[in-house]
Amino acid sequence: MKRIVTIILIFLFPLLGFSQNYKDTLQTKIEKFYNKKNLPGFAVAIVNDQGVLFQESYGYADLKSKKPYTLKTIQLIASTTKTTISFAVMKLVEEGKLDLNSPINDYLPYKIYNPHFKDSIITIKQLVTHTSGIIDTENNYDLRGRYFIKQTNLNDSKLDKETLDYVKNYKKNKRLSLKKYCKNVFSEKGKWYNKNTFLKNPPGSHYQYSNLGATLAAYIVERVSGKCFDGFVEQNLFKKLNFQNSTFDIKSINIDSLTTSYVTDEHIATPIFGENTYPDGGMLTNCNELSTYLIEMIKGYNGKSELLTAESFKTMMSPLLTEHVTLSKETGRNFQNIGVFWQLAKDGGIMHNGGNLLGGTVYLSFNPETNIGRILITNCDASASRDMLVSFISIWRTMEIYAGKIN
Repeated sequence: MKRIVTIILIFLFPLLGFSQNYKDTLQTKIEKFYNKKNLPGFAVAIVNDQGVLFQESYGYADLKSKKPYTLKTIQLIASTTKTTISFAVMKLVEEGKLDLNSPINDYLPYKIYNPHFKDSIITIKQLVTHTSGIIDTENNYDLRGRYFIKQTNLNDSKLDKETLDYVKNYKKNKRLSLKKYCKNVFSEKGKWYNKNTFLKNPPGSHYQYSNLGATLAAYIVERVSGKCFDGFVEQNLFKKLNFQNSTFDIKSINIDSLTTSYVTDEHIATPIFGENTYPDGGMLTNCNELSTYLIEMIKGYNGKSELLTAESFKTMMSPLLTEHVTLSKETGRNFQNIGVFWQLAKDGGIMHNGGNLLGGTVYLSFNPETNIGRILITNCDASASRDMLVSFISIWRTMEIYAGKIN
């Protein structure tokens, strides 16, 4: 018996050594990208359904004070937040309170129709697959959705004029509930109602990414569950995963744990703001808890999570678009199909990127064949310059190369 154990160890130790060597090599390569100083601070993680395989942080959460960016540094994860709407919707489907094929008007206190196609209905499935025909416009979303957390003096801001003019609009906005915000936008009696909120395509016929559609889906979760969206997610998701640092309420965050966010290749700090459409991009978390979240999603895909049934996870991450659906010009080249907000990529990945929010970019994906997932989260708009984007994408692709080797 001892001889068998010895033989196993003889073969096992070299494998462990190779794995560590690959980790060291990956660490070195990522450090080289960081040393170009294009990204102020960021964290990476490679996980599988068993746990974390590699996790590291680099740079600064605040450049002025030299506060390090750590695995516990909290920041907005932008549109990756939409995956929590996916979870909430499928939880209510499981409970028999929501049907993906039902008209949204079955759950709302007012009727919503595409004014260009009044005889057509909009369904829950169309909301969660971005095919409802509801679109984001400057008037109903870009200039209305955000507000400053505290009094903010922009007179001395170093933001470029275009960004500054854009951000100044936030000073006019107040914090609104999802109920109030959605009524203003979607009710024909709402003060921001506009026919331009709807495409001139029948519901279900055209894919166009929609933050507003996602926000409406979250409001329907509130209507059906009888709880505020953030409370529903915190009770049914965050608490189940023992999250201590994830929230939708930026005011509840210890300021020392929160990163400064940056835009432009000069790394200009942005003001702290909140989102009235917070379910579409307002979740705050850190790399540690985002890793736990991705691990649970991989488990769920394999029918090993207690958060939802295997059937719910399958629906959530399976293609729901039919062949007749056309795609908008803005759709990414790697886009293949979509489940319940989870995007299915041509390279086989199941993913949801969040990004290019004023001062934050997040990539999150996993390979359903290997069960290996990756996370890259940074406190800047990585699309702000070519050098920043090249560094970000290079890190992401380098992680992909080594992900299977450190398993």
